[in-house]
Amino acid sequence: MLVIVIISSWISVKVKFNVSATMIADFFNPSEMSRLISTFALITNFKKTKSFR
Repeated sequence: MLVIVIISSWISVKVKFNVSATMIADFFNPSEMSRLISTFALITNFKKTKSFR
């Protein structure tokens, strides 16, 4: 579980630099892991935008 959190956080850091390409790739990729990662990235981005307001 902890490993998944570390990988997800590392990927969310990468997503910051390349949001659109990563998001499109994750949403069109049918694998469950990429879908979970893209959902996690969307949630973290949503939390960040809410906290900035």
